[in-house]
Amino acid sequence: IYFEGIDTTSHLFMPFRPPLRPGVAESDYRRYSKAVDAFYAYQDEILGTLLERLDPGTGVLVISDHGFKSESDRPNKESRVNYESAAAWHRKHGILIAASGSFAQAGEVPEMSILDVAPTVLAYFGLPIGEDMQGRPVPALFTEKFLHDHPIRYRRSWETGRQAEGTPLEDPAGDSALKARLRSLGYLSQEGSLTANNLGNSLLAQGKIDGAIEEFEKAAEQMPKLALARINLARAFLAKGDLSRSRRELEEATRLDPSSTEAGVLLAHVEIAEGNQAPAIRRLREVLSRDLSVGSAWRTLGNYHLSRGELAPAKEEFEKALGIDPDDSESLNNLGIVYRQMGEPEIAEQQFHRALESEPGFVQAYNNLALSAMEREDYVKSGQLLDRATELAPSDPVVHNNRGNLLLRLGDRAAAESAYRTAISLRSDYAEPHNGLGAVLKDRGVWGEAEKEFRDASRIRGAYADARINLSLLLREEHRLDEAEREMRAFLREVPGNAPVSLQLVELLLEQSRPEEAEKVCMAALERNPGDVRLWNLQGDLLTSRQNRKGAEDAYRRSLGINSMQPDISAKLRDLSGKDSR
Repeated sequence: IYFEGIDTTSHLFMPFRPPLRPGVAESDYRRYSKAVDAFYAYQDEILGTLLERLDPGTGVLVISDHGFKSESDRPNKESRVNYESAAAWHRKHGILIAASGSFAQAGEVPEMSILDVAPTVLAYFGLPIGEDMQGRPVPALFTEKFLHDHPIRYRRSWETGRQAEGTPLEDPAGDSALKARLRSLGYLSQEGSLTANNLGNSLLAQGKIDGAIEEFEKAAEQMPKLALARINLARAFLAKGDLSRSRRELEEATRLDPSSTEAGVLLAHVEIAEGNQAPAIRRLREVLSRDLSVGSAWRTLGNYHLSRGELAPAKEEFEKALGIDPDDSESLNNLGIVYRQMGEPEIAEQQFHRALESEPGFVQAYNNLALSAMEREDYVKSGQLLDRATELAPSDPVVHNNRGNLLLRLGDRAAAESAYRTAISLRSDYAEPHNGLGAVLKDRGVWGEAEKEFRDASRIRGAYADARINLSLLLREEHRLDEAEREMRAFLREVPGNAPVSLQLVELLLEQSRPEEAEKVCMAALERNPGDVRLWNLQGDLLTSRQNRKGAEDAYRRSLGINSMQPDISAKLRDLSGKDSR
C-alpha cells in the first residue's frame, strides 16, 4: 500500500515548520506551521487502524525511501515545482521496519539500499532473484528457520525482452493526473523520464564512471533543458579527471539554470583541480553570500584547506557543513582525516564510523578505517576493511592504492607494486599510487624510475607534501642538495608554512650549518601551525644551539602546554632552567 501524504505534505509545508525562517510571512507561518507534524500523527493513526485488522502472522514491511530536511538543514529554496529544488530537500536516510511473519524479531541489519527491497520481497515469497537486478536480498531480516526452509535462489533475469500478450491495461486520465501531481512536487521532469539520470547516479556511486557517463549523456539527450543531467555529467567527467569536458557541461548547466548553486560549487571543484584556486574560492564565497545553507560549498572550502595541509580552517569549514547537514558523510569522513593529521586517531575513527552510519556503503570511510588500522599495526583488520571496500567498489583506484600501502607495510613489495600499478591503470592522474610506486622502486634500487614517479605525483597534485618530501629525500641521498632544497622551497611558496615539508627543510639546512635560515623556516611554519609540538620542539632545539636559553625555554613550555606528556622535553626545560639559576 502506497501512502503519498507524508511526502506531499512535506514538500508543500516543510518551509513553514518551526522555527520561523527568514523569508516566510508570519501569516503563512501561523496558518501552515503545524501541517507537517499533524499529518505525521494522522498517518500513524492510519497505520494503526490497518495493523489492527491484520492476522497476527502477517509479515509487515514499512518503508520510506528517503527522509526530509526539517530543521536547520532546510535549504533556502523552493521545496517543490522543479526536480533540482525538490531533491535538495531530501535527507538520504529512509526507514525500514520489518515485523512478524518470517521476519526476525531482533538482530543487526547491515547497510541496505532501496534497490535491495524488491529482491528481499521476492525472497520472502520464495521466488528467485534476478541476477541482473542491481540490489540483493538481505538475509539478516529473516529468521534462521525461514532461510533453512527457503534458501535464497537466483535466475538469470525476470526480464524476458518480450511484450506482454493481450490488451495492455491503461488509465490515461489517471496516469496523466498522477504524472501531473508528481511533476508539481518535483519528482518528474517536465520533459520526460529521469530513469537514465537515476541509473547514472547509481553507477557513479559504484565507481563505474564510464557507464555513468553513458547514462547521463542519454538523460541530457532526452531532456536537453534539464540542468541536472548536465550537472551529473560534469560530476562524472570530474571523477574521471576530464576537467575541460566537466567545465563545458557545467557552463551549459549554468546557462540552463543561472541560479544553480550545485553547478557553482562543482565549477569551483574544477577550478581548484585546474590550479585556479583564487577564482574558485571567490565563487564559493559568492554562492554562500546568496545562501549560507549550501553545505556543499562549506565542504568544498574544507577540502581545499585540507589539500593544503591547513587543518584548523579545514576543520572549521567541515563543522559548518555538518551544522547544516549532520548526515553529510563526506564532511564526516574528511573531518576524520583532519583529526588523524592533527594526531587524534581515536576521534578520527569516530568520525569515520559516523560517516558509515550516515552512508553504510561509503567506500572512502572504509578506506580511512583501513588506514587507521594500519597505523595501529592491526593489519588483519585493515585487510578485512579493504576487502569490504573492494566488494563495494572493485574499480575504485583508492582501494587498490590503500591495498598497496598495506602490502608494502607487510613487506610484500611485488604485490604492493602490482596494486599501485592497478590503481594507476584505473586513474593515471591519481597522485598517491605514483608516490607509493616510487617508494617501492626506490627500495628496489631503481632510483631513476622512482624519481620519475615522485615527480609525477608532485606534478599531478602540487600540494602533495608526501610526494615532495620523498622526492627531496631521494635527491638528498644522491647528494643533489641544491635540487632537494629547491623542491622544498617551491612547495612552501605554494603551501606556506606546511609543517612536514618545513621540518624536512630545517633538517637539510642544519646539515649544511645554516641555523639562521633554519630558524626562519621554523618560525614561518609556527605562524601557520601554532599547535604543532614538533615545530615548537625543533624551535627550542634551534634556539638552544644558538645559546638563546630564554627563547628555547619559551618554545619548550609552549610545546608542553600543548602536550604535557613529553618527558624528554621536560628534561630539556629543567636543564635550561638549572643553567639559568647557576
